[in-house]
Amino acid sequence: MSLNLNVSKYKWCGVAVLRCCGLLILIAIFFGDYNFSPYICSMRKNINTNDYNNHIMKQTSFTLLLAVLMSMVGLQAFADFDTSYSVVVNGLDYYLDNDNLQAEVKSKSVGGYYTGDIVIPSSITHEAKTYSVTSIGQNAFAGCSGLTSVSIPNSVTSVGSNAFIGSSWYDNQPNGVVYAGLNVYKYKGTMPQNTSITIEQGTVSISPSAFYECYGLTSITIPNSVMRIGGSAFNGCSGLASVTIPNSVTSIGNAAFNMTIRPQRLGRILALSWL
Repeated sequence: MSLNLNVSKYKWCGVAVLRCCGLLILIAIFFGDYNFSPYICSMRKNINTNDYNNHIMKQTSFTLLLAVLMSMVGLQAFADFDTSYSVVVNGLDYYLDNDNLQAEVKSKSVGGYYTGDIVIPSSITHEAKTYSVTSIGQNAFAGCSGLTSVSIPNSVTSVGSNAFIGSSWYDNQPNGVVYAGLNVYKYKGTMPQNTSITIEQGTVSISPSAFYECYGLTSITIPNSVMRIGGSAFNGCSGLASVTIPNSVTSIGNAAFNMTIRPQRLGRILALSWL
């Protein structure tokens, strides 16, 4: 038990250090000499074409450095769910976070796939402790061809990549944006050209790879209820010229906007993912 507490202490120290680094980067972006936002800085300074291009080169190089660092140290490195063992409560398998008393639904450890009508509770009790169910893990219901329906509580604020891939529940969803509770899970089908999407108000997260390689996406409106944008969420969306990140977003996964927005616009987004 003491070992787990020590690990948790070092883990959160690491998070604190990264957030401080993110704050320093944001300060550099908006107030420093590096021209990470040329459109803003050009209002403050009169620079000739050569100087402007030099600024763009500096900015692009630093942005690429940030991308490398983010790929090396992602938020998943500090995930609290203990994946070394799982528990089964009322037919569902979970990983537990004993520090924050949270639970993540996972795929079945034994007995094949989930089937029928699944109701995910907002909380579970294990060994006299109550855990809030906050996450559906990666591949949790993948391949569950007998999954007819799933009820997801509002307590779930994160849905992992491929959580429902190959399940009958997902296959029965209409084409377009598929929601899993309050989470954008996936865009299903082929997106038409020049598509604009407005995510529903009240949505709390955009899952990893939710809009992966949706080439037709040109505009996305993200409400101020969204707190997380998963890794590779908009990866490869080459038609997406710009995106406004609301202040509610506190976590952006690795490569969320890779091959999407011009490099000179990525500095703020990558820095935000450190906070």
